[in-house]
Amino acid sequence: MTTTVTTTATPIIIQNATLSENPSGQVLRLRGGPGPWEGYVEVQGPTSGWGLVCDEKHSWTIVEATVVCHQLGYERGAELSWQGRPLKATEDTLRVSVNKVSCGGNEATLSACQLEPQSSTGKQCLVSRDAVGVRCYKNWVSQCQPGEVNHGKKCYRLVVPSVRHALEGFSHGEAIRDCKSRGAQLLDIISQEENDFISEWLIQLHPNITNVLTAGVGVNVQQRPLWVWEGSSAAFKYSKWWPGWANNLKTPPKTGNRPICVVAKRIFPCEHAYHTSDVVTDTAHSHDKTNVKMCAANYFYWDTEDCSITHGHPYICERPLDDIGCVDGDKYNYQGIANVTASGLPCFRWDDPQIIPKLTYRVSERQRNATLTGHNFCRNVGSDPLPWCYAGKGKTREPCSIPTCWSKEWTYLNMLQHWLVSQLEEDSTDFIYQQDGALPYFHKMSSNF
Repeated sequence: MTTTVTTTATPIIIQNATLSENPSGQVLRLRGGPGPWEGYVEVQGPTSGWGLVCDEKHSWTIVEATVVCHQLGYERGAELSWQGRPLKATEDTLRVSVNKVSCGGNEATLSACQLEPQSSTGKQCLVSRDAVGVRCYKNWVSQCQPGEVNHGKKCYRLVVPSVRHALEGFSHGEAIRDCKSRGAQLLDIISQEENDFISEWLIQLHPNITNVLTAGVGVNVQQRPLWVWEGSSAAFKYSKWWPGWANNLKTPPKTGNRPICVVAKRIFPCEHAYHTSDVVTDTAHSHDKTNVKMCAANYFYWDTEDCSITHGHPYICERPLDDIGCVDGDKYNYQGIANVTASGLPCFRWDDPQIIPKLTYRVSERQRNATLTGHNFCRNVGSDPLPWCYAGKGKTREPCSIPTCWSKEWTYLNMLQHWLVSQLEEDSTDFIYQQDGALPYFHKMSSNF
């Protein structure tokens, strides 16, 4: 597959390519779904290359699916597990790495489960029947603000400069200051898990983003290279430098007297493997009008560029999660500061003139004035078990996504079920009914759920 990307300097021809080995370190991912939280399970097999995971018919359960979700950083586990991947006309055969899986549920990684490699048995995986899929619960959405993504105890926000800003360019320092103004810091990548998440998030949900600026800076200090995450207290211990297409670049890029900045990217010149900081040969932004063939890796590796130059790279701001408290299941009296719904929408203020009429038959005027004035925090209005608020263009009632205190034998799913049933009785006769291992569908008799 070949794609043409046009820049203001010179057109670049980009084509997908693979490395001679896979030095990314990534061993597990979900592909073929709407995002990195849902799809068919793929692993790095005994040999280099991604392959599907299969299981015996009707054997893939929510237990195995939850192990996958936990390993990928979705702490709430799996919402759905299923088997069977429909084949497209162009997919006569798909590589299979694992033929059978058995997990106890306490494993930290899928590789800790009992796995039967495809090559070790005479059994053959029937992909359309046996390939396994997972949908993970997203991490608590209400712990971050609209436009942010919750992962690994952090909130991430992708900032794509406006066309004008991108053309005029901005400095590394300006990106740092912008993140700081948002109560955050410029991205530091301190683990394999974080680099995996950033890669999957960008590749699956923002496929047009091919590079992002990070807080990484390198410089010579007493003739020795020093790498730091500017504006961060994290030590620069983990790295994922571009290894070259032949995996032959074994050392970090050279530092000099001028600071160089770390850029995470996935497109590199097809014919030459080099760090762009070593020589100023970034032809994609040069004044040379010739076409440059670039190849796209399926992972974000690190490269460098001179920090003093202006650029238009997108960048990611990160910050700690909001401390929104938790839901105590049997009290129905959430008093935290969550003001974002489970779908990521901001809550309207309860005393908004368009919201007040909606509360007429839910709470008394006295209670509304006492508890629902001057804020837009999620609340258990009307003694609903799940905190909620009004949100969206239609100003409809939506649940909030808040951690459970787990102090009683009451789960978030119990509360969600009760909330949805009460919502149905009031607003609709439709309901999404789902059996374990099956795709969801609409059911008219949902009040009996």
